[in-house]
Amino acid sequence: MDSLYVTLTTFAIICGGAMLGFIIKGYLREHHLAPQTHDSVKLATGVVATLTALVLGLLIGSAKQSFDARAGEARTFAINLTLLDRSMRLYEPPLIEEEKSLVKFSKAMRDQLWGFGAATTVTNVEVLSQLDQARNEFRRLDPQTLQNKALKDRYMKLSDTLILAANELLQLDQAPIPAHMIGIVDGWLALIFIGFALFAPFNGVSIVAIGSGAGAVAMALFIIVEMSALFQGFITVPSRTMDNAIAQISTGGTQFLARMSASEEIK
Repeated sequence: MDSLYVTLTTFAIICGGAMLGFIIKGYLREHHLAPQTHDSVKLATGVVATLTALVLGLLIGSAKQSFDARAGEARTFAINLTLLDRSMRLYEPPLIEEEKSLVKFSKAMRDQLWGFGAATTVTNVEVLSQLDQARNEFRRLDPQTLQNKALKDRYMKLSDTLILAANELLQLDQAPIPAHMIGIVDGWLALIFIGFALFAPFNGVSIVAIGSGAGAVAMALFIIVEMSALFQGFITVPSRTMDNAIAQISTGGTQFLARMSASEEIK
């Protein structure tokens, strides 16, 4: 769901509701605008306004909680990548192909989540298959020492954790706020501002006040939609931890291979 589209739509609906209220006011007879009617409309508008405020508060709180949780999951995912990479450097003989597969998967995962590179042409299944390739290579290992056997078990456990976390992160990236929920909130907001406009004078101050209120509520929905997108838009889970993990894996792997080549030349 496009956050900018939701913001502009909400702003237009609220302003349209206010204008409708001003138009209806012009057709009402004097007894319809009596103080008793004013009190009734104020009561109904207050109930809807309270309900809308509660829903918006719950949506913002839920979006913030989900955002923080997913940011933590992304950090944990990056940490597990580096742990697997460091463990792979302890295996003898060196796991050259497995190292390349891990680097390739890490970059594909980052591109798919944050929309870097040619991520739009790659499916989630293709991204996960790259980690499956590394896991298959781990399964084919035939360790002859106790250390290598322990390392193989560690590789399988970490790769299982990574593929579960990767699948969850990729699925969450495709779970936006339902459009009908935003539509219901917009409908409530329109009713509130219709009620305001029925008894407000049509002048510059009223228009500025209604426009300011509409803008504030529209920006609240903008924040909710942005934070629910997680990895896309203006408010996103930072990719810095993942970038650092990829840099560490790539640099560490290159240095490791360079040391291995140097030792072979000495021999």
